[in-house]
Amino acid sequence: MALAKALETNESLESLILFVNSMGPEVAAAIARALERNQTLKHLTLFHSNIGPEGAAAISMALERNHTLTELRLGWDNIGPEGAVTISVALETRLLAFIYALIYRYRRHRMGPFCFAAGQWVFVDTGGV
Repeated sequence: MALAKALETNESLESLILFVNSMGPEVAAAIARALERNQTLKHLTLFHSNIGPEGAAAISMALERNHTLTELRLGWDNIGPEGAVTISVALETRLLAFIYALIYRYRRHRMGPFCFAAGQWVFVDTGGV
């Protein structure tokens, strides 16, 4: 739980890889609570961490509040089909909200067309063409 506390207030860490540990759903929930407040972490990898469907649910709820994390890697964490569904729904909701925001910006500010390039959304200035 000390790691979750540190992550909550950290202002410089951008990537965290936790590999082959037995954190379980309780520690995953603590990390998820920290993610809700953290504004610097961009990449989180949890492999062989045994977070289970409960940990996956906690992380998916944190994704609704955290807008900094751009990469989440899970593997061999025993999340099962239930955990996979909760994570995928959270990611889908996040992606849809992002797309709606882009469409709003386009319509509101009459910005040029946009495309996904080099890992980020880019507005293309067509010079009025």
